[in-house]
Order: sequence, then C-alpha cells, then structure tokens
Amino acid sequence: MVAKGRLNATDKVEATETAKNRAKQIEEANSGTLPGPDGARIQDLEIAREQYMTMISELDAAKQELRKVHQKAKVAP
Repeated sequence: MVAKGRLNATDKVEATETAKNRAKQIEEANSGTLPGPDGARIQDLEIAREQYMTMISELDAAKQELRKVHQKAKVAP
C-alpha cells in the first residue's frame, strides 16, 4: 500500500498520461471556438505575449530588488 499523498511510478505514469490526454481534449475542444478571423487571433496572441513579457520583466526587476535588500540585510550588523 502506498502512503497517503505518495504515488508509485506506475501511478505517476498513469497520472501524467491522463493529464496529457485531458490537455489534448481541451485543446481540441477550444481549437475551433476562438472568436474572429485569423488576423484577430494573431493580434490577440501578440498582445497577450507582450503583456506576458512585460510581467516577466517586472518580476525580474522585483526579484533583483529583493536580492539587493536581502544582501544589505546580511551585511548590516
């Protein structure tokens, strides 16, 4: 018997395959339901990509600032 919260190798493989299959089903179901012509979808994807890149840049800047604060705290007596 496997301890609660722990999966054996077979269970992990099965869970992974189930997740892959479910993701594929969702992707197939959504593939034809995006609104608008291809041009509009491409534009939407570009906007989402730009927003994503902006958020990543902001996250990186915040992490750098946090590292600086952490380093100053380590040096302070």
